[in-house]
Amino acid sequence: MERIQEATIAFEVPDTQEDMLEGLCFDRQGNLYFVGAVSGLLFKAGVDTGEVKTIFTAPEGYGPTAIKIHQDGRLFVTCPGDLKKNGC
Repeated sequence: MERIQEATIAFEVPDTQEDMLEGLCFDRQGNLYFVGAVSGLLFKAGVDTGEVKTIFTAPEGYGPTAIKIHQDGRLFVTCPGDLKKNGC
């Protein structure tokens, strides 16, 4: 097995110092989706471009923690509760 000698940063997510980034999931085009479990934000990152966009904000009281993309392209997000208020 070949060892990776060096890692590179593919993209940076702004303003997430207080957040927990979770639920990495790729679509068929290679875009990366993930959530901010504390902030309630759903992000989409273009792996080729490095551009990160917020594509959804969960309603107050929901903390998204996982994402799955169905084979037909639908995006499913789990939201177990308010992680700011109740913790993990």
